Amino acid sequence: MGLVASPLGGLLLAVGGFILLGIALTWGLSPTHKHRRPQLFAALATAAVIFLLNMIARASGIWQWYGYQLPLVVQLGMLFALPAVLFIGVLAGFRKLVTRSRRPLLVYGLTAACVLVPVTVAGDLYSVSRGTLSFGRGYTLLDDILVGQALIWLPVLLYLLFLRIGHNAAA
Repeated sequence: MGLVASPLGGLLLAVGGFILLGIALTWGLSPTHKHRRPQLFAALATAAVIFLLNMIARASGIWQWYGYQLPLVVQLGMLFALPAVLFIGVLAGFRKLVTRSRRPLLVYGLTAACVLVPVTVAGDLYSVSRGTLSFGRGYTLLDDILVGQALIWLPVLLYLLFLRIGHNAAA
C-alpha cells in the first residue's frame, strides 16, 4: 500500500486505470459490435455510482480511507476508471453465464456471495487493522457486505435494463 499511497504510485495507478478505460471505451463503442454498448454503459454507470458513493460516504464521515487524501485524479483512477474496467470483465463473465446456464442470475448471485463476502470481510478486517480504513456513524462490516452485494448486482441489473431498452428501440 505504500507505493499506491505515494505520489508516483498513485499517479501510475491512475494513468494505468485511464489507459485501460480508454481501451475499454474503444472496445465497447465499436460500431460493428453494438451488443457491447449495454455492457460498457452498465459498467460506466456502476463505476460512477461507486465514485459518488465514496464522495458521499467521505463527506458524511461514514468511510475514512487513506485514498481520500490522494489527488482527485488519482481517486478518479482508483474509484471510477478501474472499477469500470473491472465491471466490464464481470459483465463479460455474466454474458458467458447467460449462454451456458439455465439460471444465470442464480449462478451469478451465488458466485457473487461466495466470492465477495469473504473478500469483503478479509479486506475490511485487514485494512481496519492497518489503519487504512475506518467506519463511522454506526456503519459496520455487515453494512459493508450488504453495500458490496448491492454494488455487484448493479452492473448486471443495468446491463439487463440497457439490453431491454436497446431491444425495444430496435423493434
